[in-house]
Amino acid sequence: MIDGGQASAFIEGLGGKDNIALLTNCATRLRIKVHEPEKVAETQYFQAHGAVNMVRNGDSFQIIVGLTVPQVREEMTQLTRA
Repeated sequence: MIDGGQASAFIEGLGGKDNIALLTNCATRLRIKVHEPEKVAETQYFQAHGAVNMVRNGDSFQIIVGLTVPQVREEMTQLTRA
């Protein structure tokens, strides 16, 4: 299990838990839809916190994490429900 640091950093970079409308994942990517895309940090922020890269398309984002993505998503889900 991860320590939650990466998950917390990603939530912060996405504009906070209230800005996250949808959070899912595939094999290597977090898939996120946000309410206000302008609040999302630059790609370099996510890379500094362990992301490989980031794909942006309007209010939809994919953070490429790698094979640990299920654990990161689960931690993010727990943190956004808190």
